[in-house]
Amino acid sequence: SNDSNIRAAYSEKFFDFVINYHKRLFDKLIKEQLMIAEDSLSLAMLYDSPLLVIIDELDRHPEREEELLERLKAHSQLFFKLATIKR
Repeated sequence: SNDSNIRAAYSEKFFDFVINYHKRLFDKLIKEQLMIAEDSLSLAMLYDSPLLVIIDELDRHPEREEELLERLKAHSQLFFKLATIKR
């Protein structure tokens, strides 16, 4: 159906935008030696995949907002603890 095509296109655009945004950000952080020197696309996918799952879960279960936001915060803190270089 046309609606599912629109949803798929939106989803793909949103996903691509988020991943590419973080890839570019991580490229800069790697260049400045603030982040581990790994593949920035892989890092972006590691960071964003749980984020996108949590957003989807929040859309379907808004009553779980507090729990999901805590999960997102914990994920983000762990990611940056593992991926950033301490000076």
